[in-house]
Amino acid sequence: MQDNARDINEFINKILLYVKQEGEPLYSFNLSTLIEEAIDSIGSLIPHTITVSKSLHDPLLINCNANDIKSVVVNLLLNALDSIKDGKGELQIRTEKETIKNKSYAKLTVKDSGAGIPQEHLDSIFDLMYTTKDEGSGFGLFFVKKVIEKYQGKIEVQSAPGKGTSFSIYLPLYKEGIIK
Repeated sequence: MQDNARDINEFINKILLYVKQEGEPLYSFNLSTLIEEAIDSIGSLIPHTITVSKSLHDPLLINCNANDIKSVVVNLLLNALDSIKDGKGELQIRTEKETIKNKSYAKLTVKDSGAGIPQEHLDSIFDLMYTTKDEGSGFGLFFVKKVIEKYQGKIEVQSAPGKGTSFSIYLPLYKEGIIK
């Protein structure tokens, strides 16, 4: 039992170290391209009974490690697919430019018509090891939030049982000459 706990702790520390990596080279990527690649990577997991609609604004350039953002998108999409009961429903993916307090962001919204998240769980969904799934790890949304924060972004969630869930991610738009 102690060995398992030690292994889990070591795994978590490695992941946190990865998420916190500073000084790694960042490049400018079009968010819509990264989203398309993420969707393509899980395309075979999307049942034909789920309607996927996309409204992707081009170009929305962000500074990032492409694999980080693709992992975030895949995680959100898989969660959305899991929440759609009986494999019938809708999944909407939208990007747009949004300005908040004179700062420009690329906004990504992933919205599903799934089961929704009860209000009493919303404050905990980004906590490490928190899950309501029988087979969940409690790591996915924690990882998503940490990656978004790594790029000075933010994530918001709106949900209601029986009405689905919407995650909105805001990432600062690329500015020429500013690569951290």
